[in-house]
Amino acid sequence: MKIPSAIRILLKALFVPLIAVFFLNQFNIFEYITFVPEDYKFDVGLTLYLAILEALAEILEHLYSNSLAEVECIFFQKTEDINIKNTPVFVCSDQTAGVTSISCKVQLKGNVKRLKKCRLSLELPNWLTSQIPQNSQMMLYSDNTLIWKFDTILSANAIVDEQSASVTTTIPLIRTKGDEILSVVLQPELISPIRHLGVKLTTNSVKIQNRG
Repeated sequence: MKIPSAIRILLKALFVPLIAVFFLNQFNIFEYITFVPEDYKFDVGLTLYLAILEALAEILEHLYSNSLAEVECIFFQKTEDINIKNTPVFVCSDQTAGVTSISCKVQLKGNVKRLKKCRLSLELPNWLTSQIPQNSQMMLYSDNTLIWKFDTILSANAIVDEQSASVTTTIPLIRTKGDEILSVVLQPELISPIRHLGVKLTTNSVKIQNRG
């Protein structure tokens, strides 16, 4: 989880001076340097310890930021309507022989190694099915679940310098039951052997129904 900037600044401002004073009281190298006047040994030592700890804090913050990853998944009807706050509605109506197609944009950012261990899944209800092409490199369909394969998405689309990749897919859905009025709101989930630690998912929902 990414720590907000204001909290990071506050924590650094609070703990770095405290830690510096603690270590300075344990050992001040300037106590053994004769050309530094006695009255200034503490001040010079504190300045050095603060500089070292500030540098270490920056390095750790940089390493922490580089270890994080973000996944954004947006369902939409038209490209101009892409908005993560929207819940688009798709209908498997009789007029379309019970078939519809949903559009989805997935964007990956951050630590590539961490992202490659994750997948995105969307479980369908038993009255819906899908037909993902067998040769699809980005997605697969198994046990009534749609799965986005991050490893192949990143391999095919990743911008190494920016550690990002984006793919837009059109997913066919087929109604298998139509006797009663059916409706479902779906939202994808991250799946990972490491429980997607350090990977943040931001997504909207998609609504599927069998009547207009």
